[in-house]
Amino acid sequence: MMNNDRTTQFAVAWEKWQKMTITSDPMFGMVMENKEICLELINRALPKLKATKIVHLTTQKDINVLGAHRVRFDVYVQDEQSNTVAIEMQVNDRKKSTSTFALLSRTN
Repeated sequence: MMNNDRTTQFAVAWEKWQKMTITSDPMFGMVMENKEICLELINRALPKLKATKIVHLTTQKDINVLGAHRVRFDVYVQDEQSNTVAIEMQVNDRKKSTSTFALLSRTN
């Protein structure tokens, strides 16, 4: 009986995995954890930054701002020049699968 439950759980998890796209939060996080891919995205979106290396990368980064408010970024990156880039994936319409990337940067 336990083996059947485990098989069913695996089948459900596999089906969810197969339906994921880059706009799925877990998939976006896993892809962006690859520093080479993340660096390429940053340099394409912010070419003037000219980042050559990511020295710190965090996914699902919580930042406290002004009082009790909190912001969570999908990806939070610092490059070798101490520039900070926050990457946020926004899905506008799940049925049409349209999405936007928001890259916020602070240069030092």
